[in-house]
Amino acid sequence: MTLVDETVKEIVKSLEPMESGDFGEIMIYPEQLEDAPSLDIYQQRAPDCLAHDNGNFDCSNDDISPSILGCYSPMSSPGTLILFKRNLAQFYKSLLCTILPKVRFVSRSDIEAGARLVTLGTYYHERFHFDCDLLRNLFGTIKRDPLLEESLAVAYERLLLAADRKDGKSKISRMNGAFYALLMDYAYAYNSPGYRDWSAYADDVRFSAGLVSHLQPGNYSRMQSNGVALGEFLVGMLGKATGGLIEKTV
Repeated sequence: MTLVDETVKEIVKSLEPMESGDFGEIMIYPEQLEDAPSLDIYQQRAPDCLAHDNGNFDCSNDDISPSILGCYSPMSSPGTLILFKRNLAQFYKSLLCTILPKVRFVSRSDIEAGARLVTLGTYYHERFHFDCDLLRNLFGTIKRDPLLEESLAVAYERLLLAADRKDGKSKISRMNGAFYALLMDYAYAYNSPGYRDWSAYADDVRFSAGLVSHLQPGNYSRMQSNGVALGEFLVGMLGKATGGLIEKTV
């Protein structure tokens, strides 16, 4: 995944130099994180898909809010997914300011895996917006609930990150457990509408039901009453489309 790899490298580079202690622990000094914003600005995030609908959100704007980590511009010709590497680096620094004093030992591989977690989560989130855009066009869905879509997008990224954590092969799966748990706690401590409601869709069953409610494909009630596992079907379609999406980092 070139887009994610490129962004992770930039985030790690922003933390250099990282010195190793006597036992391989990473030493990141306060002055390396002194430009980190308060975590509060990330906890009060505005729904980006709502801003898109209002026509006042420009993904290419150089003065974009530091709380915007990524964005998706709906399909016209075609859709565009952007990761903001500087904002992601600043977000990660903010997390490290809070978390590092609480963890006894963090290795360089932990730091790199944490950067990947933050970046992958954002990528999964924006990719979900693309999938919803695609499926709405496919089904001709008229109804749109931006706040519900943000709740589902956050739940979706968390479910995929949890799968990455369990697979035993990814860098995220080999992270220091305490460091991983604190990253997940603080990165998702949202207070803003939509984002803060992700816990209502935190498991596979509730997420699939929420996705059906959000997309509402034609005759979905009749299909469900006939025993069709429509939620599982729709979840199975997520992340499967090829083409129709430009991915870049700025």
